[in-house]
Amino acid sequence: MYKIIRVLSAVMAMAMVFGICSCGKRSPKVSVKPGDTVTFGAYAGRNIEWIVLDTGETGALLITKEGLDAKQMDDETGTVENIWEDCDLRAWLNDEFYKESFTEDEQKKINKTTVVFEKSSAKYCFARDGEDTEDRVFLLSYKEAKKYFRSDESRMCPLSSLARTNGGYEDYKDNCKWWLRTSAAYKNSYCIVDDKGVINPDKGASCHATDVCIRPVMWVNI
Repeated sequence: MYKIIRVLSAVMAMAMVFGICSCGKRSPKVSVKPGDTVTFGAYAGRNIEWIVLDTGETGALLITKEGLDAKQMDDETGTVENIWEDCDLRAWLNDEFYKESFTEDEQKKINKTTVVFEKSSAKYCFARDGEDTEDRVFLLSYKEAKKYFRSDESRMCPLSSLARTNGGYEDYKDNCKWWLRTSAAYKNSYCIVDDKGVINPDKGASCHATDVCIRPVMWVNI
């Protein structure tokens, strides 16, 4: 019996050591927790404030605190159906926004991640299927917006002064509408969060809409 107790004690001690080591490996990557607000990068001459949505081995998942700007999802006028993988806003976020809003050191902290394609869960959905993408900067999907913001009130988002100047929609309690990457039920449209924090998978906004704001999202070692 004494030998058994000694063996169990040794096993428990090893487990504690490995647990501490494991935590030590992760801690340098993430120094924040969900709900925290951090400043990272700058846009149009102003520092960008972010809300921490989640943390993990790939860093912290951040979303802008405000509707940063008012942008079209795409200005496509042809017959090609528009989805996240080939839309102008995705290209802009991962090129111009990424390069101009963050220093070289900050860019190194932004992780490339697999962004899962998602289309409306509506019973009658006419949007076509798409492919998963590899992005550094992206938008939340319908499911992610539901996961990380558990109520309509928590999804309500103020808009920046720049977004207001550039035509961002503002109504209920000075809140904006903001884009999600999920294709809405009809072709060339995307789900949005409205000014009251509501998401309707049947009803989105045309990719050409100019009054919907953007809330960039990214995984960052911070």
